[in-house]
Amino acid sequence: MAAALKVLTLDLVKLRLRLTARQTHLDESLEELDMPGAEAAAETYLGRPLTDLVTDSGVTEPPYPVPGDVVTALLYYLEADLERDPKTQELYIKRAENLLYNHRANVGV
Repeated sequence: MAAALKVLTLDLVKLRLRLTARQTHLDESLEELDMPGAEAAAETYLGRPLTDLVTDSGVTEPPYPVPGDVVTALLYYLEADLERDPKTQELYIKRAENLLYNHRANVGV
């Protein structure tokens, strides 16, 4: 059973990872582990759910529209999770957290 994704879609992630629609060997892992993991990491850092950042109140079901910097941060978390080099992982996580900083609970926008 796939985890309930809030923001990311498989198509967006595959585009970012430069996977074609026919390259389906990673789909299950991406949908059930990697994408929910990136969203969970962001929510932990933010101190609030991603749904608090929805930009269009008329959208009532996932994927929810959130600011572009939040989507980019999620993709950096995902790349950090998939990266094997610890130094590069740290850079991706730092980039993600820099993008998310102003969206943290009790901080900014």
